[in-house]
Formats: sequence, C-alpha cells, structure tokens
Amino acid sequence: MQRIVGKLTEPYLKHAEAHYARGEAALNAIDNATAVAEAEQALSLRPNWEQAVLMKAQGQRAASPEKSVETLRAFLSKNPKSREVRLQLARALVNDKQYSEAREEFRKLLTDFPGNADVVYAVGVLSMQLSDYDAAEANFRKLLEIGYREPNLARLYLGQIAEERKRPDEALDWFAAVETGEQYVAAQTRIGHILAQQGKIDEARQSLQAAAANSSRDRVQFLLAEAQILRDAGRTQEAYDMLDKSLVSQPDHPDLLYETALIAERLDRMDVMETHLRKLIAL
Repeated sequence: MQRIVGKLTEPYLKHAEAHYARGEAALNAIDNATAVAEAEQALSLRPNWEQAVLMKAQGQRAASPEKSVETLRAFLSKNPKSREVRLQLARALVNDKQYSEAREEFRKLLTDFPGNADVVYAVGVLSMQLSDYDAAEANFRKLLEIGYREPNLARLYLGQIAEERKRPDEALDWFAAVETGEQYVAAQTRIGHILAQQGKIDEARQSLQAAAANSSRDRVQFLLAEAQILRDAGRTQEAYDMLDKSLVSQPDHPDLLYETALIAERLDRMDVMETHLRKLIAL
C-alpha cells in the first residue's frame, strides 16, 4: 500500500496533502521514520496544519517520546489555540506519567474550550488517574449537563468515583442509572459486588440474575460475576454447581470452561480441571 500511495501522489508533491497521504501510508506500514519525514514536508508547505504535526509526533513517539512532546510544544508555542494538538500533548504527558504538566495543559484547554465535551471528558479521566476525585466528579457531572453523547460512560465513572470515596449508596444509584448498552455489564457487575461487600449475597445474586434476563446477550458475563461473588463468600461448591449446570447447555463456551476449571481446582477436582483445560486447548 505504501508503494502504491507513493506512485499515486508523485504528480502532486507540491501539495501538503500528498505528503500527508504518504505519511499515513508509512504509519500504517510502521515505517515511522518515513512518516516523520513526510509530515515535515507537509509542514514546510502548510506550517500551521494540525494533522501534519500530530502525524509527526505520532511517528516520533515510538523512538523518542521526548522528541514527540517537544514537537507538540513547539507547534503550540506558535499556535496556542490548537485544541487537538494541546489535547494530544496532554495525553502524551499522562502516558509519560508527567501528571502535573498534563494537568496544566488540560487547565488551558478548559479555559479555552469550556463547553467542549471531549476536553471535559479528558480532564475527568485524568483527574481520576490523579485521584483528584473532586475535579473528576465535577467534570463528569458537567458532561451530563451539556448532553454528552455517551451519558452512560459518565454515569459509570461517577459510580466508580463514589465507590472510591466510600459512598456505596451513591455508587449504587449511579450504576443503576446506566442503561442497556456498552457500559451495562460493568455497571451491573459493580452493583452485585457492592451488595456482596455489604453482606447482601442473595440480593447481589438476584440483581445479577435480573440483569442477565434484561440482557440475554451478556448472560454468561453475569453468570461469571455471580460465581465470583459466591466464591469470594466461601460458597465455592455452589459456584461450581452453578457453572457446571450452565455448561450442559453451553459445553464449548471458553469463559465457562476456564472459570469452572479454576473453581474445580479449588475443590481439588483435578480431573475436572484437566478435562476442561484440555477442551479449551482443543477449541
């Protein structure tokens, strides 16, 4: 593909877009040096092009995270209102565990783009990584106020924050507010575990069973969560019996086989463990 893109763009090398296309192809081929060179060519033709500097920084990152950050900082010194570049710089600083510097970049972003949902979300996630739960909660609540496109994700984070702050009832409310979708399994599983931690084992199981009935596609995930609750409560035999029964209707389900094998080992049923693991290998 890189060779084909090179040939197609040959007549257009006076245009920054041609070099950008070559750089994209190079990145896809994991040819980072060429990607950086093409990004530099594009920037020589369009010095303030955000996408080109992002490509250059991406190409530099594998070999030298420091150079990548320098590239982004240099661009921002001339283009301080560049949202995407500052956001990428902040993320790079987080990846490099330079949290105080990242926080400063996110502060600038919030000042310049106070209503931008992507910025608010990024600041919320960073704040959680820094255990700054006041800031995290404020930003995720703001996401819900401004109509964030993934409200369930914001609710899930708010539930996690409440858990971290030892507010189980508040956490339960947030997790219960997560509707069916991508975050549903995680939220309902957390509800089960919070109830179990409160000693409400049967209530936790009922909650997970109700969730499974509401989302049959994820039934096995809820079943595994229920088994974990039983196992943690010392009711290992019950967990085994429940999973073993489920294997009758789903004998080739890898997650069920693996979890049942682990519990069988706890019960000193080495024959069962070996049988299930051999089947997993065969599958």
